[in-house]
Amino acid sequence: MSTVFWDRQGILLVEFLPRGETINEVQYCETLQKLQGAVQNKRRGILSQGIVLLHDNAHPHSAGVTFFMQVFPKRYLLSEHSLYMQALERVEKRSEEEASLVMLNLKGGKIPGLDMIDCRIWAYIYDFNKIILIASFNVCFEYSYFPRPLRNARVVSLQKYGKNPEQCDTYRPVWLLPTIGKILERLFQMSFIKYLADNNILHKNQFDFREGRSCELAVYNITTKLKDNRETQHSVLVSLDINSAFNSMDWSVMFKTLDLYQIPNFYKNFTLYYRVNRKAVFNDSHFNFVRYCLIGCPEGSVVAQTLWNIYLNPVLELNSKKYFIQAFADDLALVSTGKSRKELEDNAN
Repeated sequence: MSTVFWDRQGILLVEFLPRGETINEVQYCETLQKLQGAVQNKRRGILSQGIVLLHDNAHPHSAGVTFFMQVFPKRYLLSEHSLYMQALERVEKRSEEEASLVMLNLKGGKIPGLDMIDCRIWAYIYDFNKIILIASFNVCFEYSYFPRPLRNARVVSLQKYGKNPEQCDTYRPVWLLPTIGKILERLFQMSFIKYLADNNILHKNQFDFREGRSCELAVYNITTKLKDNRETQHSVLVSLDINSAFNSMDWSVMFKTLDLYQIPNFYKNFTLYYRVNRKAVFNDSHFNFVRYCLIGCPEGSVVAQTLWNIYLNPVLELNSKKYFIQAFADDLALVSTGKSRKELEDNAN
């Protein structure tokens, strides 16, 4: 079989394939490289836009998928983590409708990550050839794998309002993650949230990072609880704020919690590779450093909010007749009751 590339000025390249053989992804990429060289030599100064590979029985997006596969493992890298043994599990492919919904809801004006490619550029790429991106996302889900380059973040520090600028804890580290990684996270998040809702896993007393459970509803729920208790006994409200909650999340506890609720392997594996070998990069005019992140979740992450709700779930299940626990993200409210002061103190403690 012969393949001929040409334009209005003449033939650019002729490729021959032995009888009985069909083109595969490796040959496809090699041919494209030869074509690029031919264009550079014979058509100096012009780009190779609009060139079509004729008589090609490989999938039209093979080259794109092959390129993205360079950052994917051929098998599970068990050495990356030792929390549990991964197991392959079939998952549904993400549809064009789901991907388009995520792309439509991308917020403009966000500062990009280390790759310096913002959401506008990815939107243009998606409009130009959405097949490549969707196929690449589905490769990630097929292997339950979050590509390593997408885990690395550029870190900047923002000063908290009204705080002393000479104190270290005045500054909040913000992770600037690659936009394409956030798109992948959102596609995963859509499936993950649906699974948690269908199986009624998240506790009803968690009011943040969940659709239809606003701050106003959380306040109404806790005040109603206090009013109901006031009729028969004394009540005390204890408010707890978990300092640096996302940054201090213990991942060994996180994975034990996922096992506790029998979360399917697909979600656990993806979460594992989302977590391990994550690096933070900081650089300015004075110094730069790179650090591996061994605990916590990056601020600005999409899936971290849902993982936090699962992480806190066992605490909310401690509710009893003696005390009532409610959460709004990392803010906990504890309502304890008692018929006497001594009983009230004992129950609260």
